Amino acid sequence: MEVSGPEGQSHRLERHLGWVASTSLLVGGVVGSGIFLVPQEMLENAPSVPVCLGIWVAAGVARSVPG
Repeated sequence: MEVSGPEGQSHRLERHLGWVASTSLLVGGVVGSGIFLVPQEMLENAPSVPVCLGIWVAAGVARSVPG
């Protein structure tokens, strides 16, 4: 993609996502989709709040593993 600078100069932008940006997108997608869908149901079925949070963390880690 090319954009123009303040003096009409053309600059080329690279399409690149680093490790931090990719991880942030992944975590944001997992948390953003899961946090609004099933928290009440998870808390009702888990024996305690720490177990529920542990399941949530484990699911996020499992989601981030490729393959």
